[in-house]
Amino acid sequence: MVIDARGKIHVFWLDQFDGYKYTNSEDGVTWLEPRTIDIPFSTEHDRPTRPVFLAGPDGAIHILWQNNQGALQYSRADSSTLGTPS
Repeated sequence: MVIDARGKIHVFWLDQFDGYKYTNSEDGVTWLEPRTIDIPFSTEHDRPTRPVFLAGPDGAIHILWQNNQGALQYSRADSSTLGTPS
């Protein structure tokens, strides 16, 4: 979970059957319908990737994780497009 500079709450989780899921909320009460997303984090259940999300003051979300070989990876997304990674 990460809260962006505008106060929007973004939540990612690894579903046992569907892979990574995403939803968000402007107020913590009303949530968008969760959807399955395609992101580069490992979904291997014996060694899933545990990404770290950091919110920047400019609306950017910084994401760090290790790939299957243990190499550090980095990506950055605008909080408005966080749920639709390319």
